[in-house]
Amino acid sequence: MNERIFKTTDDEYLGWMSQHPEGYVLNTTRYESSYAVLHASGCHHISTYTRKYAKDAFTGENYIKVCSDRAIDVYRWSKSNRSSAPLKVCMTCQPDFSPSEALDNEQIVSDLEEIAQRPGLKPTQREALVQARLGQGAYRKQMLELWEGKCAVTGFTIQSALIASHAKPWADSNDEERLDPCNGLPLIATLDRLFDKFLIAFDPETGEMLVSREIGEADRTILGLPANLRKVPNEQQARYLRLHLDNFAMNNPS
Repeated sequence: MNERIFKTTDDEYLGWMSQHPEGYVLNTTRYESSYAVLHASGCHHISTYTRKYAKDAFTGENYIKVCSDRAIDVYRWSKSNRSSAPLKVCMTCQPDFSPSEALDNEQIVSDLEEIAQRPGLKPTQREALVQARLGQGAYRKQMLELWEGKCAVTGFTIQSALIASHAKPWADSNDEERLDPCNGLPLIATLDRLFDKFLIAFDPETGEMLVSREIGEADRTILGLPANLRKVPNEQQARYLRLHLDNFAMNNPS
């Protein structure tokens, strides 16, 4: 991991923020506690002195700062070192990061480590791939734009409840495909899990949903299945959905 920990002097900490304006800062107590808040670098809550602050108040008294250019680094530090503190996001600066259960998935963590260690990647490429693996960042934003910011099936609009995952599996994709917003669908969590496990698929030409025989009639009724895509996929989306449909067929033989 690439985090820096500041716990003795504010000068070095404030200097880091000035040099990393796009970075992330975890504000937490010096010792194990239930307090851990993620900020965007430069947020006034963690950078602006007032008269009541003592010297080195940000890093020298009760609090320390864990900093990195990548939000995932400070998230994983928090998971390892502040296990009793659910990571919260500052509501003032609203850093572009939403912790998700994906980070508890061993395969995803392994993929993230591979990205972190792969030589030759520019920092911007590395961060884009990390965010795409988590279903976040530009990949997620552009995918949501393709679907008017709604679930591709239900039209559900609360974006924090939508998951942007890949139609062509990450392991089978090259970096260009991994970053392509057409490679996947924004779906509510239940549909996303079924899509990821090849229990549902979509006809690439019409958007009609196909449902695995593993899902019985009672469960189909509960979930409202089948339910088609809200619009016909474009040509690029259809290419990825066709690959996903092939995997669906292999996992659900006739």
